[in-house]
Amino acid sequence: MFRANEASRVSAVLAAKLAGDTRAIVDAAVELWLSDPEQPGERDAAVAEAWIAIAEGEAVGGAVEAGLMLLRERQSFRPSAFVHLVEHIANPERLLAIATDILDAGWPAHPHLAAIFVRVVDLDRMGPSGAALEIVASDSERAALAKRFGFVGLPAFSARVTVGPQDWA
Repeated sequence: MFRANEASRVSAVLAAKLAGDTRAIVDAAVELWLSDPEQPGERDAAVAEAWIAIAEGEAVGGAVEAGLMLLRERQSFRPSAFVHLVEHIANPERLLAIATDILDAGWPAHPHLAAIFVRVVDLDRMGPSGAALEIVASDSERAALAKRFGFVGLPAFSARVTVGPQDWA
C-alpha cells in the first residue's frame, strides 16, 4: 500500500493524463484539492503541476465543473486550486454568481473574491518596489455587476491599487 500524500496525488493526476482518461484526471485532481498542502504558506506547486496536466489532458471543462460542484456543496478546497479554476471562467455573470456563493459560504475574501476580479500584471514592467495601477471594469463586467446588484446601469467601475513584491509570489 502506498502513502497518500501530495506526490502520490499528483502522480495519480499525471497517470490519468497519460492514460487519456479525463474523468480520472478530474477525480485525482479533486482529491488533491481537498487535501491539506504539505508546505502551507508556500507556492502550491502540487496544484500548479496538476493544472498543467489538466490542461494538457484536455480536462479543463470537467475540472471547472468539479470545482464549482465543490463550491456549491460548500466544501473548502485549496485556494490555489480555486484561483486556477476561476482563471478558466470568462463569463462575468458566472464569476459574480461564484462571488455570491463565496460570500454565502463565509469563505475568506482573499484569495477567493480577489481571484474573481483578477488582472494580469506584467512583472517585467514593474520596478523592484512595485507600481500603482488603475483597474477599470470592462463593459461586460459592469453589466454583470449591475444585473447582480439590481442597478439600472453601472457607467464606470474602477480601482486604484498598489502592487508590490510581496504580491508577486
